[in-house]
Amino acid sequence: MYASRKPSQPMTNTLAAYCRILSLAILSTLLSELVLAGTAEKILPVSAKEIVLRAAPFLSPVLMRGWWEPLREHIHAQAGMSVRISTSPNFVEILSDSADSRYNLYLVPLHFVPLLISKYSANAMTAINLKGYPELIYHKDLDIKNIEELRNGCIAMPHEIMWSSIYAKKWLAEKGLSAFVDYQPVHLTTFQEVVMKVFSGQCDLGVVNSVLPKNLPITIKNTFKTLDIYQQEEISGGMGILARKNFDSNLTRSIQDALLSFGKTESSAHHLSSPLYAVPTILDQKNLEDLVQKYQAIQPLLSGYLPIE
Repeated sequence: MYASRKPSQPMTNTLAAYCRILSLAILSTLLSELVLAGTAEKILPVSAKEIVLRAAPFLSPVLMRGWWEPLREHIHAQAGMSVRISTSPNFVEILSDSADSRYNLYLVPLHFVPLLISKYSANAMTAINLKGYPELIYHKDLDIKNIEELRNGCIAMPHEIMWSSIYAKKWLAEKGLSAFVDYQPVHLTTFQEVVMKVFSGQCDLGVVNSVLPKNLPITIKNTFKTLDIYQQEEISGGMGILARKNFDSNLTRSIQDALLSFGKTESSAHHLSSPLYAVPTILDQKNLEDLVQKYQAIQPLLSGYLPIE
């Protein structure tokens, strides 16, 4: 039987301070450029009509704004339009936000795309696939050798409708470990919170996207081990951009064309050196059919979070 490690009382203050340092180290290493961009957007000429992209909270609102800034600048340079980002407070609310006429475009996890199309007649535009995959992280001093050692432990993970959590639970169930029976899942808002939960010893393992641990500071990365739980066909970490029903088709096409050239121009190519960016691809009929087939089994779970009409 494996129990969660509990920090001793004398170490509480030290641990809390160290956790704050860890959080700052993670953010400064992965997202320092985003913070600068997010807190000081470049002033672009005002468009005749403001276009608003409502985004799922992959990161905090400030960091999401910073992440979007290079794409915003690129769209303006290519299409002459400024698309402002607005971040939803959680992954559940982005589902109801997608029916809100205040927003023109939506940035959501790829597995949300089929549902938003079928439920709200949203129009698919592009995908941004960061080629991440679900991964378990744990303290290296735990030295886990058998999956049975996870029994009765605590596993931190993102919201239950996130693909990383869905896939991790499925993988654990195939190994004979059921949520709430053989281990306690703790759902958090962000992957950064998952890392902190494991580092503090409050949970034994954490489910993250592989993009995160690969890019931690070396001093932090050396305190963790990772356990691959994915199959090649389960690579995820993608985001989809959609336009709401009845949004101007000419504007939709112009923004889509601009996004598809991101990373291919001299001014935007350097962003691809970051694991947080990729060349957008078109969400055509073939790609949409693939998404529907891949995520068909989890649509009832997602549908359960739709607002009651």
